[in-house]
Amino acid sequence: MMAVILGMSCVTFLPRIASMVWFKDLKPNAFWRRFFNNIPYAMLSVLIFPDVLSACGTAEASLVGVAAAALLSLMQKSATTVVLGAVISVYGFLWLF
Repeated sequence: MMAVILGMSCVTFLPRIASMVWFKDLKPNAFWRRFFNNIPYAMLSVLIFPDVLSACGTAEASLVGVAAAALLSLMQKSATTVVLGAVISVYGFLWLF
């Protein structure tokens, strides 16, 4: 078992260290820099979004929360404002309907 763990560690570690050594002077252009900077946000969205649609019990309330969060995000509000706005809109929707 230890040999498997060590082997897998080498297989994942060696390409990372090799790329750091060989490409340390390579500076990507603005497009690639933006692309790589946005990967964490895209992965987080992909992991979270399927559960967002079923989080409130009804699809309609979930869509209201998603719409509120999207609107506040497009208005470039802070993350706290986006989350609180979505939560308040969902509670408001559930209270009205």
